[in-house]
Amino acid sequence: MTQQKKGGFLSFLSGLAMGAAAVFFSKKENREKTKDVAEDTVKKAKKLQQDLKEHPEKVKEEVQAKMQAAATQVKQTAQQTVKKAQKTAKKTIAELKEKKK
Repeated sequence: MTQQKKGGFLSFLSGLAMGAAAVFFSKKENREKTKDVAEDTVKKAKKLQQDLKEHPEKVKEEVQAKMQAAATQVKQTAQQTVKKAQKTAKKTIAELKEKKK
């Protein structure tokens, strides 16, 4: 793909995203929800910053616990996905063997 075509596609995607954002923010309800979420995020960030200054070890332990929980969840999901893929593969192979007969 030429550089010009890549740039054109990127411009198209950018325009598409900006159009979607314009449509989304054209509704007052969506603007208010977005503002509320942004304000809540700022409050949480400030609280985390304050907690980190006051109790760095406690925050570190909490973050490690959350990361461990997330890693466990990812591992479980991956294992379930692999099991499903194996079942599907076995089923597909069995069906193909049946068709050969």
